[in-house]
Formats: sequence, C-alpha cells, structure tokens
Amino acid sequence: MLVLSVISLLTLTGRLFHLQILRYRHYAEKARKKCLLLEVVTPRRGSITDRNRLPIAYDATTYDLAVVPARFDRLLRLVLRLRAIGVPNPEKVFSLTAQTNRVVVLCPISERRLPYILRAPLSDGSLFTLQRGKTVLLAATPELLSETRKMLVVVAELTGQNPKKLMSRYTKIRQKIITCKNGYERRHLMGSPYVLAERIGRFVAMRVEAEGWRLPGVCVVERKRRRYAGEAFGTLTGYLRLINADEAKELRAQGRIISRGYNSPSTYERIASADCYFWDERVGAFRLEAALERRLRGRKGVRLLERDIEEGGYCVLSEVKAKAGENVRLNIDADLQKVAYEALKKRGFRGAVVLVDPNSGAILAMASYPSFDPAKIKAPKYYKEIMKRGGLIERCGGACYPPGSTVKPLVAAAALAEHIITPQTTVTCRGYYRSRKAFRCWIYPNAHGPLNVTSAIERSCNVFFFEVAERLGGEKLAKWLARFGLGEKPADIPWSKRGFLPSPSNTHPWYRGYGRLVAIGQGQLLASPLQIARAMCAIATGKLPLLRLFDETPPQSRPLGIPESVLDVVRDGMRLVVESRHGTAHKTGLSAFYAAAKTGTAEVSKKRHLNHAWIAGFAPYDAPKVVFVVLVEKVRGHGGQVAGPVAEEVLKAFFGERKRAER
Repeated sequence: MLVLSVISLLTLTGRLFHLQILRYRHYAEKARKKCLLLEVVTPRRGSITDRNRLPIAYDATTYDLAVVPARFDRLLRLVLRLRAIGVPNPEKVFSLTAQTNRVVVLCPISERRLPYILRAPLSDGSLFTLQRGKTVLLAATPELLSETRKMLVVVAELTGQNPKKLMSRYTKIRQKIITCKNGYERRHLMGSPYVLAERIGRFVAMRVEAEGWRLPGVCVVERKRRRYAGEAFGTLTGYLRLINADEAKELRAQGRIISRGYNSPSTYERIASADCYFWDERVGAFRLEAALERRLRGRKGVRLLERDIEEGGYCVLSEVKAKAGENVRLNIDADLQKVAYEALKKRGFRGAVVLVDPNSGAILAMASYPSFDPAKIKAPKYYKEIMKRGGLIERCGGACYPPGSTVKPLVAAAALAEHIITPQTTVTCRGYYRSRKAFRCWIYPNAHGPLNVTSAIERSCNVFFFEVAERLGGEKLAKWLARFGLGEKPADIPWSKRGFLPSPSNTHPWYRGYGRLVAIGQGQLLASPLQIARAMCAIATGKLPLLRLFDETPPQSRPLGIPESVLDVVRDGMRLVVESRHGTAHKTGLSAFYAAAKTGTAEVSKKRHLNHAWIAGFAPYDAPKVVFVVLVEKVRGHGGQVAGPVAEEVLKAFFGERKRAER
C-alpha cells in the first residue's frame, strides 16, 4: 500500500513538474491569448471637393441595424454549450417550438455537466431538469425558445422591416458561428455586431436606441458609405469596387490581407507595420478614385486589447492610430459642371464640355456625356446599360479626336510668326486646291474668292490653309503645333492623353498632302478637348499654361514665343467668326459675351454624313476670363450649328445670366 502511495505521489509530482516547468511557456501563452483581442480601426476615406469646397465624393454617415449574438441569442449560447459537452445534433433545439405554456424537453444530460450549462446568462430559471427514472432530462421554458423570434418581430415593427427576412438573415449568422471551428474566432464572432438591415435612417435608429432596454443585443452601427454628387461627375470621380482575385493574391503573398472579423493577436506587429487590406475591401476602380487611391484611403490603425477578468471590460495594451485619408480639392466649379453636363444631356449629344481660366490654367468644368451615377454602378443591370452607351469614357482628357478647323488659328499664328504670310497676304479660293478631285474647300462647289488671314479664319476657308501648309512644310507645321501643346499631356490629370501630332519624323511614308490635312485638323492629327482648350489659352494670353484640375498644383506656364501683334491678328479673325455675318458662329449668340471663337467640323463618315462638331474660344476677347471648348460626337451638322448653342448656354451660366460680359 505504501509503495502504491509513493508511486502515485511521484507520478503526480512528475506531471506537475511537466505542466508547471517544462510546458509553462506554452500554457502561459495559450492563457494569455484567451484574454487578448485585436481590434482593427478603419480610417475615414478622404473627400473630393470642388473649388468652393462643395463635396463631390465623400464618406457619409449611415445607420445599420445590427445584433450581437452573445447578448441577443441565449438559445445560441445553449446550443454551443451542448455541443461542447458532446450532445449529438444540438442544432435541433432551433427547430423546437413552444406548445402554449408547456415546457419542452431538450435532451438527456449528465448531472455533473449541469453547472456548466446553467451558468449565466441561462441561470434565470429558463432552463431546468426533469427526472425520468434514472435519466436526467434538460428542459426549457417556452419563453426561452421563442425569445429570439419575438425580439426580431419587435425590431421589425420599430424599423419597418419584414420579420421573416430578418429571421432568415439571422439564421445565416447563427450557422456561421456554429460551423466555426476556431474557438478564439467563434468567441470573437459571438461578440461582434452583425448587420440585419442597412440604411435604416436616423429617426429609426433613434427609436431602436430608445427601446434598447427591452432588446438586449440589438444595436445601431454607424457606417461610412461613399456618396457622390451624381452623373455629372461620374466620369471624373470614378467609383469604388471590391478587390479582385489577382490583387487579393498579390496582397496575400505580401501578408497584407486581414480578416474583417477575427485576427490573431500575434498579427499585431504585421498589421501595425504594413498597409493592410480587408479581403472584401473596396478600392478606387476608375478615374480620381483610382488615381488617388493611396492618398484617399488613409491607413488602418490597430489596437491590442486585454480583457479585465474582474471588471469585464478591456484595457488598451498597445495602439497604432488610424491615419485618415487626405481631402483633395479640385478647381472644378460644381455648378458649372452640372450646367455643362445638362446642356449635353438634354440635347442627347454625346460629347464633352471644357471650361478653363486662361490666366491660371484652372479647369472650371470638364463634363462628359454620357456618364454614370457612381452610386448605382454596382447594380449589374445598370452597369450593362452604361457599358452599352459608352458611359465610362471620359471624353475631355481621356479620348482624342480629329480637331477639325479649331487648329486653323494655330496654323495662322505659325505662318505669321514665320513671316511666310503677312496680315495682308491673300489667297484666292476657287472651292478647291489645285484639283477638283481632292483637297476641296468645305463650301465647294461654291468659292470664297480672295481672302486674307483674318477672313480665312472668319470663314474657315480650307484652301487658304492648304496653301499655308504647303509654304510651311511638314516639319515646321508640326513644330509650331507642338508649341501650342499638341502631342503632349495638357494637364495634371493622370489619365489625360497626348493625342498624336503627325510629322515627317514620326509618320512614314510622309506625303505632301498630309501637311494640308493637318492644317485643317483632319488626317492623322488627334487631340483631346483639353488640348484644344490649352491651345486657346495660349491664343488668349500669349502663354501656354499647364491645365490644373487639382487646386494644390501651382500655376505653371511657358512663353509661346509669338509676338503680340501676330496674336492680335488671329484674335481678330476669331472675333469675326462670332460677330461677322460671314462668320461660321455668328448665329450662336456668343456675341452677347464678346466671345472670340473658332468652329470645327471633323468628317467621320461621308456616306452617313456624320461629323465631330467643335467650337472653341474665349470670352471676352479683349480681356479673357474663360476659355471654352465644346465637342459633339458623330452628328449631322457643323460646329457652329451643333456645338454653338451648348457653348452659349454654358457661358450664360458662367457670366451669371448677364447679356453682356463685364469688360
């Protein structure tokens, strides 16, 4: 007997030595993990505002209805405890329904397991035991079985939701928790709020909070959701999308993907040091939201919390604060942007409108139609519709077109600066240049007769500019057009395109006729509306500015290197385009603003008689305050006829509906 006692004592001592000494670190770390919690703090995404700080894209606070299962669903607690002690198929408890006032027998249970099952929050008498012979049965009151369902009915009445839908959503949450195999994660899931209804409204949220005393575990969660100023800004701001599979794979390989639910406390250092993403995070997908993603998204914070066993709360052990996203201010005027967009939309014109301050290069409006509403783009049906009508194309800087006769003032300035012609030089237009079969004037079979440079701009005579192109030559013509900014990025906009400026050095073979086509804005020459706007700024001020979408970009410009006397001749020709009865824009109403302009009609299809209609200019012509460019794609009609009325409407908005611009 003594020997057995000694052996038992040695065995017990050995086991204690193994647990307390040899395995101390293992179990100490395991116990510590049970009381640690990692909380990831999501920062506010930066806002995009116009020049007057009106929000164009911003995070708005919305309210969601949520439940915390640990406090809301005592029946779920019971199921998890029954499962922990090995009761087979404990989920059947959810399918049991109370029969009037009768108690419901749940399952047989061992007496030594009762203290674990009947502890809080199930210690209020809603669970008890029944004796059937030698078998102990666990039974529940009808109130416990119907408690969750009744609370959801009350919540549905308060919020105006469908109780069946709420129950269906909560059943999925229950199932997710029950099937979770990781004990730490399951505990985290039980204590986290789960959204049952989104955007319930502020008043409804207040009602739910006021009734919280009888709805344990029901709460209102504030969430930041991206809001946009509407269709007029869609192609400018872009939208948010979920991280795609390739991005998620790359981020996961870098260790930068984290869970929106449970994250192990051991990942604290990794999350604190790396710019991490949730696997279902939304990122910028298009235009400004994509181009400014790193600046707008900010950086997540993280807190390592330790549970206070006595008090029941948490204390912060370590914290890296979240860094909010930057706010970005644009030079866009939101009101002008809306007017420009509506001017295109109500006429059904597919095209673009650009307004620029010629003195600073600030872009006041860059509207593109068709566009899209970023708030609706997630709907598959809406997205397909937008794709069919080309609503994702940003036409101001992200698309290039043959500019038509809008380049003629630039060609005229080049010829005058090179002294190839003078203001008095005349060229006779017979309706064609050298041959009736090719290089005709737009007025053919009629003719303009003898014209000087101002009259050629006024009447947009092709023959005059064919002759100028011949005298200049391809290299000089390309050099001067490049001086006006064609063939280079016009703005501080990441997606703005360079277009294409053909010359003998980049086009092989180069035929003599190519120069003539370039001189009237046809052939291989391609430019965006922003590039034409920049060139008009140069004509208006004598300097070529960098167009500025962002307020933070400092004004930049370079001298054009053309005498003011030359530019005055060109400006006078553009003034006559609007004011003279022979001008191609004299019927547009732009003379009310003392505007100088040049129309353009770039041929797209001879058979279908389709053209790109342009008008570009500045107002007032003697003290420019605004440069305007209007492009309308694939229409029947010329620039003054189609694009002119759009320009008139936009200038009315710019000058405050006054009949005459202040001089």
